[in-house]
Amino acid sequence: MPNLRSDRRESGILFGLPFPALSRWGLNENETAALAAVLVLVSLVYVRSLWDGFVYDDLPQIVFNRALRHWSFAWLAWTHDVWWFRDPQNLPQSPYYRPLQNVFFALAFPIAGKSPLMWHLVKIALHLVVVVLTFRLGQLLTGNIATSLLASLLFGVVAVHAEPVVWVSAISEPLMAIFELAALCTFIRRPSATLSGLILPIALFALAAFAQESAVLFPILIAAYVFLLEPVGNESGAGENARHESASLRARLLRAALLAAPFVAVDLFYMSLRLLALGKTAVLGMTRKAGMLDLMGNKVVIRETVVNPNTLQIFNTLPLVIATYLEAFVWPWIAGPAHPVSFVKIRDLESFYQPFGILLVLAVIGYFTLHRSKHAKLYLFCVVWWFVSLAPALSLNQIISLVQDRYQYVASIGLCLLVADISVTLASRGRYWQRAINLGLGGVIVVQAVALWWIQPVWHDNTTLFGKCVEILPDSLYYREQYAGTFEKRGDLKGAAEQLAAAAESAGPGDYVVHYQLGQFYLKMGRRTDAQKEFRAYLKAFAPWALGGGSKNRPGTNRQD
Repeated sequence: MPNLRSDRRESGILFGLPFPALSRWGLNENETAALAAVLVLVSLVYVRSLWDGFVYDDLPQIVFNRALRHWSFAWLAWTHDVWWFRDPQNLPQSPYYRPLQNVFFALAFPIAGKSPLMWHLVKIALHLVVVVLTFRLGQLLTGNIATSLLASLLFGVVAVHAEPVVWVSAISEPLMAIFELAALCTFIRRPSATLSGLILPIALFALAAFAQESAVLFPILIAAYVFLLEPVGNESGAGENARHESASLRARLLRAALLAAPFVAVDLFYMSLRLLALGKTAVLGMTRKAGMLDLMGNKVVIRETVVNPNTLQIFNTLPLVIATYLEAFVWPWIAGPAHPVSFVKIRDLESFYQPFGILLVLAVIGYFTLHRSKHAKLYLFCVVWWFVSLAPALSLNQIISLVQDRYQYVASIGLCLLVADISVTLASRGRYWQRAINLGLGGVIVVQAVALWWIQPVWHDNTTLFGKCVEILPDSLYYREQYAGTFEKRGDLKGAAEQLAAAAESAGPGDYVVHYQLGQFYLKMGRRTDAQKEFRAYLKAFAPWALGGGSKNRPGTNRQD
């Protein structure tokens, strides 16, 4: 790793004031001032979020959460899932075991209380910490201050981060990022000759895992760093024979596995506590089921069926999901609370072959363009970082929306480092390259910042949020129901009924509950005929035999008399 210290003593100036050098990181005054300027710019871009309120999960988790008022909430977080307080008699309430998230809520609530302004300030502060750690990681991986500053600026203003920074409840993403980045930075700087140097990285990784379950794949990143980037004494030179090269490869693989092993042990510890908190049925996630009434002889029973998409549907959908995540990073105007992606049941050009082809072409171009670069291993590590960090979100059965911007928060660090290093490398080729890169990348940063500023008010209130979600996904039953709820709270039954009626038109066989909900609204509005029609549609799916017509018209009936 190159020496990052500088003997220069120029005085860094920020807003006309001298800025002290961050000598511990090998930065002089100007470099420290440049990092401070990045933080100021990122803060200014997110100022608009200070006018946003509480939305969606913020209300039950913070505003209406009585358990949060007691310190017992913090230690109960270690033995329960994050939503246990909704119904303590019926656990688990979710498949999310994130005790550090609830601990953070408990520690911050006495300070921030029910003030959305204070909570948004907290979120911005956490994001700034991640920006600084992104700079530090870039510095340790590349030894180049320009690359590190550019990577941290890109990460700070990229529009896809609006959701994890602006939405208060998305607290686990910046928490996990802070501890993961700190763990990797301390691992890189550890005293390599002693095992005691692993204690701090392991402890920080444990905090990341308990902040969000997505961190459990971090040992893969440790192994990738050791195998690809960590210097090893007595490495084989380029002129040595194949036998020595093979031995070096085996040694690096063994070293990567050995150093990743303690982090895998933390995973096992996390999974053990997760098992105790969630039980066997939810430790690996929860199975979605739909119930309907069935007539078994003279008894009415509830028959449940699994509604999770099958393996083939998930496989068919993955290329579109991955391509959409890349598109959201590159094209900031599609950043937001939802994306028009649904499960692909039948492969066609638009939903499968086109995104698969795009990913394949990008992989081929990337390989032939970058594999001969002296930074090829760094670029491969950045790609591994992005994919491994995103992989938990590709468990499509366990998430509400197939593409959610907040799941790319940690993953995008790898892309920011990749773009920054390629840009700085190209700019070093000469004056014309430098001008082109400065112009192009400057335009990208401005566009990202403008898009980020524009999208932040979406999280102002539930009506705005779910209105935007319905605009993006008009056929989504879930978002239509949530949007209807905002109309109901305002006393606008007609508006709520219109949203549910639109949902009922596109509802599938398993979405029969929307007909019951719509029928209830019609009753409140005095539209009895319409209400009866919706109740019949509900019974037709939920309990078809209840509509009469004899045993021959009773699907699912099992006569045992």
